[in-house]
Amino acid sequence: MVFTAKCTIFCLASVLVLALATPGRAPNSEGDAHHPWPASAPSEASFDRLMAEAMERMGKDMSVTRSGDPDRDFAAMMIPHHQGAIDMAKAELQFGHDPVMRRLAQGIIVQQQQEIDLLLFKIRIGRNGALATGHQVQVRHFLNKIF
Repeated sequence: MVFTAKCTIFCLASVLVLALATPGRAPNSEGDAHHPWPASAPSEASFDRLMAEAMERMGKDMSVTRSGDPDRDFAAMMIPHHQGAIDMAKAELQFGHDPVMRRLAQGIIVQQQQEIDLLLFKIRIGRNGALATGHQVQVRHFLNKIF
């Protein structure tokens, strides 16, 4: 319950921050209202280029072949979604100056990586929750690290 509440609060806060931090551009040849970065980003390392690459990679990687198991498919799609958030947060750390936004980016990196680890773990153990013998100590350590 506590984990769910934390995730909900974190997700809502992330949406609010992204909504406030995303520059409002009208749809045009440089991008659209949903993806305000140019379709062809500059070649030099820039915030816009890194964000565009993260969005493109995330969108492509979220297109997974469905397994028929909604839990597994959810995890498989959320992993690249969270990795996209990490990549965008790293761009903020590289180019951003606002201490609040930089701290938020650091938190996103930590939180999203922990959730990726949990999603990968759930994919590994499968639907029945069984692990090979000898992994119980690793599982307990992993869950204690996250919670």
